[in-house]
Amino acid sequence: MSKAIMSSGKTFAEEFPLVNLINGLFFLVSFFVLRLIGFTFIGYYTIWHLRPILMTLPTHFIISIHLNFSATCAMQFYWFEKILRGFYKKLMEAIRGDKTKKLK
Repeated sequence: MSKAIMSSGKTFAEEFPLVNLINGLFFLVSFFVLRLIGFTFIGYYTIWHLRPILMTLPTHFIISIHLNFSATCAMQFYWFEKILRGFYKKLMEAIRGDKTKKLK
C-alpha cells in the first residue's frame, strides 16, 4: 500500500467501500454454497449411505449423531442469517451513502 493510504488513518473498508462490499458478497455466496448447501448435502448423503451401519449401533448413538448433525446445521443457518443481515446493512449504507453507524 502507498504511504498516503497508510497515513490517512482510515481502515481498508473506509478507504475502498466498493471493494469491501464486493468482498462481502463473495463471502456471503461462498458461505452459502460451501457451508449451507455443501455441508448439509454431505451430511445427509453420509447419514443416508451409512444408514445400514448406523442401524446396528445402540439407539443413544444414533440419537447423538442426528442431534449433533442437526445442531451443527442450525448453527450454519444461524451464522448465515447474521452474515446476510450484515451484508444487507452494508449494502443499504452504500446505496444511501449513510455513513452514520447505529449502535445496538
